[in-house]
Amino acid sequence: MQPRSACHSSVDDAQLVREVLESRSGAPEALVQRLRCLARFLAALNARAGRPFDSHELSDLVQDSLVIVWRKLDRFRGPEGLDAWVLRIARFEFQNAIRKKARRSKLIGTLELAEDVSAPGDEASRWREQETLQQVLQELEPQAARTVHLKHYAGLTFEEIGARMGCSANTAKTRYYRSIERLASALESMDS
Repeated sequence: MQPRSACHSSVDDAQLVREVLESRSGAPEALVQRLRCLARFLAALNARAGRPFDSHELSDLVQDSLVIVWRKLDRFRGPEGLDAWVLRIARFEFQNAIRKKARRSKLIGTLELAEDVSAPGDEASRWREQETLQQVLQELEPQAARTVHLKHYAGLTFEEIGARMGCSANTAKTRYYRSIERLASALESMDS
């Protein structure tokens, strides 16, 4: 008798994937049930890594991982089993999320340092950093730049930003973090 994994089902993996791809009745629901282990797996990775993600971030990561699994479903070949394939994708997405969060934290620190004119350091380099930051901010779409401005320069919460911009707090948060990612990439390319 084979040991059962957290995502194990008696349905043959390759057959289940074929049925989902063929849009057979009930197959997507069966796959969703199989993928319920993804949240537990990512929570375990998060705990092992010292909990770098709060519950909201972890929930977003679970959703992002599910979307990627769904998009790549036609690439599943079966020999390794659906569980191993899905969990490998989730581990990769977890590692990417950790790298993104580290880049975001570094950029947020740069934004806060650029705001603090009393911070120690070379005034000329702080001026260049501020100038580069302003240039990159101008390259963002207007809503994205405004979101970053309201968060860092006006000190508003996501709820306040959403109310001011006519969107939900979650939309404001998503715009903000996407903007931070773009800023980080642009600043990294300017440093290179």
